[in-house]
Amino acid sequence: LLAYPYGEYTQEVQSLSQELGYVSFGQQSGAVGNAHDLTALPRFPMTNRFGAMKQFKLKLASLPLHASKVIPNQKIVRQPSISKGLRFEFDRKYAGISCFFEGDAVSIKQEENSIIVQQELTLPVGRSRINCTAPSSEKGRYYWYSHAWIRPKANGEWYKE
Repeated sequence: LLAYPYGEYTQEVQSLSQELGYVSFGQQSGAVGNAHDLTALPRFPMTNRFGAMKQFKLKLASLPLHASKVIPNQKIVRQPSISKGLRFEFDRKYAGISCFFEGDAVSIKQEENSIIVQQELTLPVGRSRINCTAPSSEKGRYYWYSHAWIRPKANGEWYKE
């Protein structure tokens, strides 16, 4: 098992993880499901403001909301924003999907098995992510998906020292 430092990884590191036979975890939030790539499994942060017992119980009860396709599928983003039109395709239709970026609700258009982000997302230098949830028919449970981006500094670095 490998937990990527700070949950950050590139396609090259992900490929190396696969070549070495590791099951690896990023820092994108979500429950693990059968369809997940074993070199980029989600995990929930449980520190600081994300570590309260109420949130822990909610996260423990979460269900996988797996995106089968992300268009464009980027992890490293050099431009300061992701233009509107970002699309997430899911394995089935989920009713009532809501998405959040940097703590704010994101305007989305929901289609049959996908959502399209209807606004530009301004990326800070470093890591950021969009979190999407959908209520389950089981009381108190939510489907959960997260997609992470890294925007490097001007010198190309993104990690903390």
